[in-house]
Amino acid sequence: MEPSASCSLNSIVPLLLLVFGFSYGKRCILPKELILTQNMKVNLNLLNMTLGHPTREDIRRSSLSPWTYRRDEDERRHPRVIYQAVCSHARCLDSRGNQDLSRDSTPISHNRLVLRWEVKDCEPHFRLENQWVTVGCTCTNTNNRPNISPGAPVPTMNP
Repeated sequence: MEPSASCSLNSIVPLLLLVFGFSYGKRCILPKELILTQNMKVNLNLLNMTLGHPTREDIRRSSLSPWTYRRDEDERRHPRVIYQAVCSHARCLDSRGNQDLSRDSTPISHNRLVLRWEVKDCEPHFRLENQWVTVGCTCTNTNNRPNISPGAPVPTMNP
């Protein structure tokens, strides 16, 4: 019989628990942040794709509905940092840079999947979540329609 075969399960389990960082008690050591170690290759060959086009920085500043970015950081989400656009004004700007009261500056949002992790019984668990990300701002006509009570007929425009 080989020496390794004579080891009992009772002597191997505590060793495995020690090596992999598990504990018997209610307390467990939690990582401050989870580092996802899976590697992936992404082709970033974007040469000549932006020639003649303004950069994102130029677009957000020269827009009639300019915006800035706010950093949204969550240690238990992947990606950990997401930048949310914030409209700079409530109204759109005219060609002279004054606010145009007839047009609203409206956020543009995109729903994307993020990976959320949490610890249950000292083990990390992962789940996919939807998260709305504001990616920019655009101009919309100011809503000047009259308030309509529920159940009332909706007015239509006659040609």
